[in-house]
Amino acid sequence: MLMDEADGVYQEAGELLEQTLGLQDFNSDSERYSIRSFKSTFKNTGRLDAEFYQRYYDEFEKRIKAKGFVCAEEICSMINYGTVPTSPYTGDSSGIPYIKGMNLKNVEIQNDNIDRIVNTGKLSERFYTKKGDIIISQMGTVADCGVVDETQENWIFASFTIRLRLKNFSLYNPYFIGIYIQNIAKKYYFNRYISQASVRQNTDLPTVKNLFIPIVDINIQNKIADKVKESKEKKWKSKLLLEKVVQFVETAIEQGEDTALKFQI
Repeated sequence: MLMDEADGVYQEAGELLEQTLGLQDFNSDSERYSIRSFKSTFKNTGRLDAEFYQRYYDEFEKRIKAKGFVCAEEICSMINYGTVPTSPYTGDSSGIPYIKGMNLKNVEIQNDNIDRIVNTGKLSERFYTKKGDIIISQMGTVADCGVVDETQENWIFASFTIRLRLKNFSLYNPYFIGIYIQNIAKKYYFNRYISQASVRQNTDLPTVKNLFIPIVDINIQNKIADKVKESKEKKWKSKLLLEKVVQFVETAIEQGEDTALKFQI
């Protein structure tokens, strides 16, 4: 099945990423927090929650930074929140697609069930998407993310999401950054610095700007990115094929035909 193949390819991308970063043997369960860690860092952090002092966070940071790193704000021309809706959702195909956290997962902006809004004429350009933008969820499912493709340009992203726009694609591939955020940083960076002050977990601009990103050869980045994009394409083909099957069945029922269906999805 194409969907199974898509999941398999995405898993391959994740495994290659872990190997590239030296995290294939990294086991967070083996490192627990200690009183020593708490005493040495509390003065600087002011954090009382034990989760913050788990040793594996420090070990993860050490491994990622060992071969060189940059902070997100160094390689991005824009890092900003989205905007609040300018109208009620239209409920049909009119208006501009409005990307919310629920539409972000596994480096994809999922078009299914996406809302649309109107009255957007006065919005600043900083709220519109461009190909290669990385959109991450800021609240709830923190750090789930998607990369804008050519079909999703000039869309609008919501106030509880954050957009990263890279300066130079020849140095950093947005799909590589995306899977790093989704598969790695979500668990070992954002989960540490997540805010628990409200009912829903959330992150913020300073945390995103300070995200440390490993320096990786662009050819390796592209190899990982190609697998992410291949997975996305297989999912799209699977969805398209399923729609054709459904349409064929509905037509056959309407016409009263006794048709044998032989499809492999």
